[in-house]
Amino acid sequence: MREVIISEREEGQRLDRYLEKYMPDAPKSFFYKMMRKKNIVLNGKKVSGSERIQTGDQIKLFLADETIDGFRSGKKAQEVDLGAQHLSQAKRPTNGARQMPQAKRPTNGAQQMPQAKRLEKGARQGKIELQQGHYDRNLPPLQIVYEDAQFLVVNKPVGVLSQKADRNDRSIVEQITDYLADNAADDTFHPGICNRLDRNTSGLIVAGKTVRALQDMNKRFKERTICKYYLCVVHGSVSKKQYLKGYLEKDSRTNKVTVRQQPGPNSVPIATEYLPLQQGVYQGESFTLLQVHLITGKSHQIRAHLASIGHPLVGDVKYSTKRASAFDREQLHQRVQLLHAWQLIFTAHGKEYVWKAELPDNFAQVLRRLGIETEQNSI
Repeated sequence: MREVIISEREEGQRLDRYLEKYMPDAPKSFFYKMMRKKNIVLNGKKVSGSERIQTGDQIKLFLADETIDGFRSGKKAQEVDLGAQHLSQAKRPTNGARQMPQAKRPTNGAQQMPQAKRLEKGARQGKIELQQGHYDRNLPPLQIVYEDAQFLVVNKPVGVLSQKADRNDRSIVEQITDYLADNAADDTFHPGICNRLDRNTSGLIVAGKTVRALQDMNKRFKERTICKYYLCVVHGSVSKKQYLKGYLEKDSRTNKVTVRQQPGPNSVPIATEYLPLQQGVYQGESFTLLQVHLITGKSHQIRAHLASIGHPLVGDVKYSTKRASAFDREQLHQRVQLLHAWQLIFTAHGKEYVWKAELPDNFAQVLRRLGIETEQNSI
């Protein structure tokens, strides 16, 4: 018999989803069969799997240790009978006596995790160089913008994936998971990000540190109760605030979108609002620093929407014109879009949250070249 106590960051999820993560190699049918037979109980009661688990809840697994460990080891335990064999070495007590829970087993690599966290934190604070440990040396240390018991907010650099596209990729998600890792062997929750940015777009990424925080923040992004502001530099002179509407169509083959004024069979409505902050001139060409309020948040929306009205982003080779791209490359030395997820604002539990991410160096360098002097705290 094994006993699991639910931690605060696990609460809020369905019991069956928790069990699937706790024993990932077990077939789903196994859990429901064991719950029907009361071989898996929650707080001593029979369950269906749809219950929402809470902090301090007690899950008892009246199963053999070999069965549990086999379903957690990454190897399919096909030789295990899914019937009565699971009780052969783990009979439920019949006299009301309470069995002592087994000590939690450390997961593989658990001893390295605290060292990796110390390396990461030290590197962030400029105290040490990150030369070894659990982290990919090709990725810069996490830039922490905000952290509390519920959320972790980081400033994603240009060139780093939000989520892995290939199994061998290293992304912000893996960095965040490692940063927040601990030694809780029974803790199945892995931090998840609530928003994504293109590889070459920098700025704010929000991660939920608990199931409830992740669910809550995902809902806020979906329902658009979070104000999302970006900064970008575009070609041309923009003098007034404007609210744009349109319809976006995506071509999955080319990973490119098209903005139209009329709806199509595969289009989705989009809305983008922008405010010019400052203008600059370089080599006879005009440029404008914009604050963009991303209202709908679709793929490549800002880049394509602004390009559609004749103001492509500096460095955007996918949606810009050939002439503008050549100027960006040869004169401004930019090959990636100057787009930065700068600010998020929302209210929760009577408190207003305002998160800001500093501009990356390449963005600030271009602003100086254009004669746009902007203090970090003033934008």
